[in-house]
Amino acid sequence: MNGLMLYRCGELLPVPPALFQEKTTLQTIGLLFNPISGSGRSRRRAEKLAEFMQSRGLRTKLRESQAHYAPGVLSEFLRSIDAVIVIGGDGTIRALLGDLADSGTPVYLVPGGNESLFAKHFGMQRDPASILAAIQQGRTAEAAFAQFNDDFFFTMLSVGLDSLVVSKIAQTRSGPIGHIGYVKPTLQSLAGFESPRLRVEVDGSVLANDEPGFLIVANTNQYARNIRLVPEACGTKTLLHIRFFPYRGLCNYLPWLWSLALSRPVSLKHSRYAQGSTCHIETTHGLPWPIQADGDYVADTPIKVCAIAKRIKVVLP
Repeated sequence: MNGLMLYRCGELLPVPPALFQEKTTLQTIGLLFNPISGSGRSRRRAEKLAEFMQSRGLRTKLRESQAHYAPGVLSEFLRSIDAVIVIGGDGTIRALLGDLADSGTPVYLVPGGNESLFAKHFGMQRDPASILAAIQQGRTAEAAFAQFNDDFFFTMLSVGLDSLVVSKIAQTRSGPIGHIGYVKPTLQSLAGFESPRLRVEVDGSVLANDEPGFLIVANTNQYARNIRLVPEACGTKTLLHIRFFPYRGLCNYLPWLWSLALSRPVSLKHSRYAQGSTCHIETTHGLPWPIQADGDYVADTPIKVCAIAKRIKVVLP
């Protein structure tokens, strides 16, 4: 096992032995594509990738992803293949987490969303030759993910300006949006913006008590535009990493937005950090606030987030 590498926390590191799985022969490959991801080009990418892999002697099964699956349908598909290649974004992966963990089917994400933070975390590439090399090598690692209410996320969950923007996008989205699609809802959200007042408890200890701010609960250190809001998180332990930014209004968010636009580091100087197994989040001003997870609007406060023992298998590049 000496010399094996895993891309995590923004750099190549040796794969911990406990995470490394024995080399597996991957012959039957499922290709699951999100039809609205990648500006609507994911179907053609999946078809071309299937043709490429078949020409190299692999068997493929092509399937379009769905927002909701009939009971047992997805698990049956996953158990009929040796690995699944997902052509889509973080939301596509998020919807699969439970079934991926239950089936034990290794997954590789071909980046096709606006950010594809899952793919960035592991250094996954889009070109067919790199994907084929990963499949032929057959090396996998286990990765942790987290739960909120009755759902899951892999990268991060947040409450603040970004979740408000994502909720506005969800109200009107009917297809691909690209980065430009965030401009109008961001401007709408900034008009008269005030941060939600939050009470946040981590394993019973209070991190914020009736304070305005921005909260992020992370499983990995990835965030939009390559900035690191929770650099402590690596996605290898059953543990939540939580950071609270005491941002009251627009004046606090302007440096954050500037850093986001230029992909520059955000100052963590005045933030508060905690780690634990559970995180309870609620607003204290009487109104619920939207929550985003892995780029999707998923719920409103209050919410309970938990670290869980389940893991997924990931095909290493």
